[in-house]
Amino acid sequence: MHLLFWLSLVPFASGWMGENNFDKWPTVLYGMILLMNGIAYYILSRMLIQLHGNSSTLATAIGRDTKGILSIIIRFGVVYIYKNTVEIGVRTYRN
Repeated sequence: MHLLFWLSLVPFASGWMGENNFDKWPTVLYGMILLMNGIAYYILSRMLIQLHGNSSTLATAIGRDTKGILSIIIRFGVVYIYKNTVEIGVRTYRN
C-alpha cells in the first residue's frame, strides 16, 4: 500500500509541474514523489526477500540492489540541488 500511495501521486505532480512550466516547487514536489517511490520500492523488496528467504528466486534476481540504492541517492541529490539551482533540475526531469 505504501508504494501504491506514492505511485498514485505521480500523475498529479507531473500534471502540476507541466501546468506551471517547470516552476521550482512543483518540480521539487515531483522529485520528492519519485524519491519516495524509490524508497517504498526498496522497502517492499527487502520485506519480500525477508519473507521468502535469502536463497529464494526473488533474492537471487534482486541481488544486492546496487542500482536501486544508487537511484535513491541520485534522486535525493537532484531534489537537494534543484531546491537551490533551478536550471539543473529542469534539465534532469525534462530528459
